[in-house]
Amino acid sequence: MADQPEEGKKEGKKEEKKDGKKNILLIGVIILFIFLILLLIGGAVAFFYLGFPGGAVGSSDDVVQDPEHQFTVENFIVNLADSEQRRFLKASMVFTYHEEDLQEELEGRKAQLRDMIIDILRNKKVAEIEEAGSTERIRSKVVSKVNEMLSEGEIEEVYFTEFIVQ
Repeated sequence: MADQPEEGKKEGKKEEKKDGKKNILLIGVIILFIFLILLLIGGAVAFFYLGFPGGAVGSSDDVVQDPEHQFTVENFIVNLADSEQRRFLKASMVFTYHEEDLQEELEGRKAQLRDMIIDILRNKKVAEIEEAGSTERIRSKVVSKVNEMLSEGEIEEVYFTEFIVQ
């Protein structure tokens, strides 16, 4: 009979060990489940903000899209408007725009575009060109004059690929 209480104690200790192992296993499963839920939520948030086209950061209203098309007008060499000295300007430009149909109109009006740009550049003096922000003023004038001329769309930006004053 004395053996029975000791066996009962051993069985009790075994049950406690089994219960302890079950508890640890249950806690591990719960932690893993919480981790997976947080991972899914984080992935959904990242997808919404970074990858989804209509997402808050990636929405087309917030981000300016780069123009898809370019049209190059090169080698403008004009005398500047300074009467006391002979100075000239050599420039080349690239127009950027979104509308695919605009390429054909720009090609068809290339002579008009060149004439208009020559007029803008020829009326500048060296002092005007050397002022801070002068190229930005020339760009905006070219954009507005070119867009007045066009009927199929409009150019977005003008980039100088060459701009030399001598």
